[in-house]
Amino acid sequence: MATESISANQIEELRKAFARPNAGMRARNQRLAVRYELRARVEFCWMDEKGVSRHGLGRTRDISTKGAYIVGAVRPPKGTLVAMNIVIPLSGAAPRVLRVQTEGQVVRVEPGGGHGDAGGFSVENQRVTSFGA
Repeated sequence: MATESISANQIEELRKAFARPNAGMRARNQRLAVRYELRARVEFCWMDEKGVSRHGLGRTRDISTKGAYIVGAVRPPKGTLVAMNIVIPLSGAAPRVLRVQTEGQVVRVEPGGGHGDAGGFSVENQRVTSFGA
């Protein structure tokens, strides 16, 4: 699973945005927050309809203060509440990562299209529970 590094300036922008989650401005595409194209590892979990804990691994396609799109073979159903741990590699001399823990609701699920397309799902953040390096 490939990951990309993120610069110190981008980290500072994300820190400021997450500190003020309702301060997002509409981008030209009418979204409430700017999305960052980022391939970062994600672990996520949810409770299924029978109350059984489920989990999956994936990577972000993009991320914003309002949510993320997760690519992976495992996709929770639309409407499900999920907890996510996102690990963002930081650029610099020493290898470091930024860990973001969020809780949100799955708002869209896309099936895989074959030929290596795993499909994915969109999550709208309801709460950022941790944000730190």
